[in-house]
This record gives sequence, structure tokens and C-alpha cells, in this order.
Amino acid sequence: MSQWMLNNNGKVVPYQTHRRLVKAELSNPVETEKRDSFDKLIKELLRTSIEQPPSETLEITPYYEDDKNPPHEMPEADSF
Repeated sequence: MSQWMLNNNGKVVPYQTHRRLVKAELSNPVETEKRDSFDKLIKELLRTSIEQPPSETLEITPYYEDDKNPPHEMPEADSF
């Protein structure tokens, strides 16, 4: 299992291993500075949820390379 996470370069990538910060880390000045720095980088790059990001930072990754091999569709389940 993995979760999608936002990196400080604005890319969303899957991570399989991660953990929450413990209470001591949450109040640690070094960790606080890391979180503040991350927030600042993302706000500069992607803006806030109210402001739209600049169009040049948006990069759309296709799920498949060409139209020759479109994605497979899930068949409908049998009804009883």
C-alpha cells in the first residue's frame, strides 16, 4: 500500500513507508523550521487553495503514452 505525498518541489509521488512525527518532534525547532520552509516553498510554487497556481507549474502526466493502448476498463460485476 502507498500514499501520494507532495514533495517540496511540487511533485506528487507515491510513498510506501512514512510515519507521523512524535510529540517531541512536533515541538522541535528544527522540525518546525522544516515544516515552515516546506509551506513557504509550496505557497510560492503552487499558491494557496484559493489562488490558482501559475499555468507553467502545472504538469499533466498521461496515464498511458499513446492512443494505441488505452487503459483497460473494469467489467461490471455480476448481479445476483
